[in-house]
Amino acid sequence: MARVSAEKVIETRGHLLDAAQQILIEYGFAGLSTRRVAEAAGMPMSQIQYHFGSKEGMVLALFAAMNAALLDRQRAMFGDPNLPLSRQWALACDFLEDDLNSGYVRVLQELIAAGWSNPAIRDAVAEALDGWHRLLVVVARRSLRRLGVPSPFSSDEIAALVSVMFLGAESQILMGRDGPRAPHREALRRIGVVLERLEAGQE
Repeated sequence: MARVSAEKVIETRGHLLDAAQQILIEYGFAGLSTRRVAEAAGMPMSQIQYHFGSKEGMVLALFAAMNAALLDRQRAMFGDPNLPLSRQWALACDFLEDDLNSGYVRVLQELIAAGWSNPAIRDAVAEALDGWHRLLVVVARRSLRRLGVPSPFSSDEIAALVSVMFLGAESQILMGRDGPRAPHREALRRIGVVLERLEAGQE
């Protein structure tokens, strides 16, 4: 019976988190309520209290699950020794499209804004972004060694700039500012072309 109960708990949590993601993407953080989530999941509101304690606990659990999966994906891609940096950059741009479609980008941006006035959300988002930063520092340090190109930037500075580029592009794309006058996607992909040329110069 204990095993069945544990499986049921996991299943219920999953349904609630799926519903929370759906509501968050559709209505934003301001429109997210435990009532809406419960209705979308077809469950009583008491289940949210039981599994997550509060709306905040539910949102943080959703973000933690989504972020962990994507960070693992990124680690695997950047850790592949057979992929040159230019190809890894192109894949990162592909992943941006995936993350826009899945709703992760919207969830992240909503929680960044919510974190301005909610310390618990702010700390959770900051910790998640620190995880991405640490990964990018490793990639930057390794890439500078491989390319052998003198750089005025430290690995930490490069990681910070890359992070800001993607976060800024995501914010602008969500606002509908992406096209000939604000070519955020194209600009990101153009960096991959520059990296490819640098790699060709090392051959």
